[in-house]
Amino acid sequence: MTKKAEIIAAMYEQFAANGYSAAMPDAAASVRIQTPAVASDFGSQDDIMLETLEQEINRFFKRLQKQIRDVEQQSFEPGLEAVFTFVLNYFHEQQRLRFWRNIPLIQNEALLQQCRSKINSYEKELGEELFLVFQKAAAQGEIKADNLEGRKAMFVAMVHGLLDGMLLYHDCSIDIMVSAVKAWDAYWDGIKQ
Repeated sequence: MTKKAEIIAAMYEQFAANGYSAAMPDAAASVRIQTPAVASDFGSQDDIMLETLEQEINRFFKRLQKQIRDVEQQSFEPGLEAVFTFVLNYFHEQQRLRFWRNIPLIQNEALLQQCRSKINSYEKELGEELFLVFQKAAAQGEIKADNLEGRKAMFVAMVHGLLDGMLLYHDCSIDIMVSAVKAWDAYWDGIKQ
């Protein structure tokens, strides 16, 4: 792993733990280099934070895009369930979930807007791809054809709700994955033809 990759990994850990309060000196110390050396590679703390955020945002959405595109290679139910399971498994790691939950709390408005813009762009593109998958499933008689936009929105809301539960109840006796199975079954029962 290059020093630059080590610094980004260290900033990832710092951001997950401390949000925008993550400090470049702490990230530099964790990889045993001096802060000025980090600054020479990246510029400001916001520059390293932006690169860290962009790498994680790109990683998640590229993987999600692959999952959505894979739905077209199989029947709709197992394909959509694979997308659902992928997202929950991706965020099952608490550090990753905290990292993403810290993004809306970024205090630097310009940095926050850059992240929002990138996320919104991906969400728009993938939302359109997901809608086409829903349309195809409806045309093939796999799901009810009415209110497809609402069915897609309900899917997204279900995922977000479960992710919130994972964040809130990670150290409790509540098993969110059991709830996820129940939520999936209820969702599928509501949309299947």
